[in-house]
Amino acid sequence: MIGFLWETFKIKCLGGLREEVAREVRRHLRTNSAIRNVPQPFGYRMLKRFYGKGGLLSFLLRYAGLYAIIMLGCAAIVSLFPNWVPKSGLNSDRLPDVQNVTSYFLAAQAVMIGLLFPVALGVISLITQREDASSTVSDLQVYYSESFAFGVGASGIALSIVLAIHVFWPAGYVLEYLGFSDAGTYFEVVLLIAHLLWLLVNFAALWYFLVTSLSFMRPAQRALMRRRYAALTAIPDYLTVHLLNHRYIVRLAAEIAKKVGWDKAKTALLFGGRLERGEVELNNKALSGQVLSNVWQKPLMWVIRRWLKRCNKVEGAVGSQPDLDFCPDFRRPLSDDGIICRRIGGIPLDKIERFVVGQSFRFKAKKP
Repeated sequence: MIGFLWETFKIKCLGGLREEVAREVRRHLRTNSAIRNVPQPFGYRMLKRFYGKGGLLSFLLRYAGLYAIIMLGCAAIVSLFPNWVPKSGLNSDRLPDVQNVTSYFLAAQAVMIGLLFPVALGVISLITQREDASSTVSDLQVYYSESFAFGVGASGIALSIVLAIHVFWPAGYVLEYLGFSDAGTYFEVVLLIAHLLWLLVNFAALWYFLVTSLSFMRPAQRALMRRRYAALTAIPDYLTVHLLNHRYIVRLAAEIAKKVGWDKAKTALLFGGRLERGEVELNNKALSGQVLSNVWQKPLMWVIRRWLKRCNKVEGAVGSQPDLDFCPDFRRPLSDDGIICRRIGGIPLDKIERFVVGQSFRFKAKKP
């Protein structure tokens, strides 16, 4: 739900190109009978939502958000309904019990991590040592995706970090400093329940990982996993990449020109071009070698509209046929100079416009 709201916010407020394409791809896949007929058990769908694309930082950020919500909620309960809260505070006898339970959780999570990685390495070794090496790379991708090995490992490490910090009960001191020490009991209980649920989900994912790992050696199960990987991962990724390139290079210039009143007969707007002409308006060498991840269209439209109005106010600027060339490309990493925008004719972008353009193009590190 939160992911859907965040995606909607990016589409409505920022005009996120990747989010628009992702939603369009999902609509297409829902109407494709071949994709819909691929077996997707309920447990698999839930685990894919939780572990599918999560890394260590992603899990820690999710927990930080949940942590803040729980803390604010407990503080609000103490303020609004003081009679509901038992007077416990930091000096409560429950604190040693909380630390003991947390240490038990940490030990259980450490055992899970110790079991996960040897099994994963063993299966990978079996795959790579087969005589038929033609499908080794694809089978590794299928196993990596279908077993959620990376997501389960990242979640386990994230929970271990959280529990190791929580042993010292830092939240209690924060609540006492803010004057909400009476909220300690509620916070202890809710946080312990959250940690327990996370641990149980990790154990459920570990069980699924073990079943998948042991089943992967069976040809029938491996064929089913390949089919599911192709339908739910490979095909959506392929469609997303190609649709992003098409929308960005072919359609985006026309859409922006129509919305901002850009006369293509007098001016030009180019995306993904590397013509190496004109004045460099914006570059960032720190982004050199990174690839384009997303484009926020609405801020970019605002810049183009604002710049075009300023050009119209300058005598002769429109007659000089001002062009803007946005160099980032979804298919290629950014140049060594980190050039993002070039201008031919017209007037230079001001500091505000350069800043907004820099924020409108979102980059990520290129995968090895």
